[in-house]
Amino acid sequence: RLLASFYVACDETTVQVLKENGRKAETKSWMWVRSTPAEEKKIVLFDYSVSRGSEVAKELFADYRGFIQSDGLASYHCLESESTIRIGCNMHGRRRFEQAAKDGAKSGKDLASVGMNYYQKIYALEEDIKDKPPDERKKIRDEMVKPIFEEMKSWSESHRQKEIGRA
Repeated sequence: RLLASFYVACDETTVQVLKENGRKAETKSWMWVRSTPAEEKKIVLFDYSVSRGSEVAKELFADYRGFIQSDGLASYHCLESESTIRIGCNMHGRRRFEQAAKDGAKSGKDLASVGMNYYQKIYALEEDIKDKPPDERKKIRDEMVKPIFEEMKSWSESHRQKEIGRA
């Protein structure tokens, strides 16, 4: 069912395995998590691997056609094709602004608060459309969310030389 979904989200996280043949307990292992957040009957699958490499991504998505949402990890690049489209996840970007808002120097906090305001606008729109069908959500995102991202990109490029979190 997961491979038949039009949209799958994927991420991976470290796990520690204390007793594994041929590997020290301190060695990183990975739990790959795939889910279908848009489906009425959601699926969440956990796959263990000693690798975070593209060979794992290829195996997990060998027969998949549709949209894969992931972070910017290069291991996902191999999945891109005419029938498999990778879409990004902006959580890492938001986290940087959130951290700078808490820990940054005065100038960094000011910039971070502007960045967080962009995300708050986007999240508010997403909350409003969460129960709409996928095609309608896409239309609204193109009309309302995309301009916010474009404005945010322009704003961030105008502040490129400033390091958030530094005085």
